[in-house]
Amino acid sequence: MLDFNPLKPPRKSLISLTRTQVDSRPGLDVSAKSAKGWAAKLAPPWTLVWGYKHGRICEHEFTKRYLEHIDPISVPGSLPYTDLLHYGRKRNNHINFQCYCSDFKFCHTHVLIDYLVNRYCGFSDARPPWMIPRH
Repeated sequence: MLDFNPLKPPRKSLISLTRTQVDSRPGLDVSAKSAKGWAAKLAPPWTLVWGYKHGRICEHEFTKRYLEHIDPISVPGSLPYTDLLHYGRKRNNHINFQCYCSDFKFCHTHVLIDYLVNRYCGFSDARPPWMIPRH
């Protein structure tokens, strides 16, 4: 188990985070449709996905509810936070989150990357600037 305190600088290099569509290149599927195991805890609930896709909730409301969904399970030392660290370390300090959403559109993977980078010092945003959707 990694000894990681989010308030102290990491002993190893940062884990870079990117995102792509499922099956476009190797990565960690965190989609509501097909995520498995601990990665499924990072997928948005179907009610949230359908609410956004059918226009019943906006991006701001989706983001708020999604962060409420992942925050309790992102506590250091619990799943899936430690799993993310192990997964990234085994893959040359890189995690490519995958979902079925288009690369340039609003997606929970963008919210997830922003959340991890801003909340924990062990991650860095490796998305090219042109890929990050403008709100």
